[in-house]
Amino acid sequence: MAYGVWGKKTFMGRRYEGTHRGTFLIGPDGVIRQIWTTVKPAEHAEEVLAAI
Repeated sequence: MAYGVWGKKTFMGRRYEGTHRGTFLIGPDGVIRQIWTTVKPAEHAEEVLAAI
């Protein structure tokens, strides 16, 4: 919840609350450097490594 990932979702017409998927790149100083909210699993690791 600290990163705003909890909220309303819809699946097959049903509304509920749950966790939104996302990736956060957090620097050694604790500052969020980048956020990915939609990813393609086959490419995501390369994207994160490129951002590092």
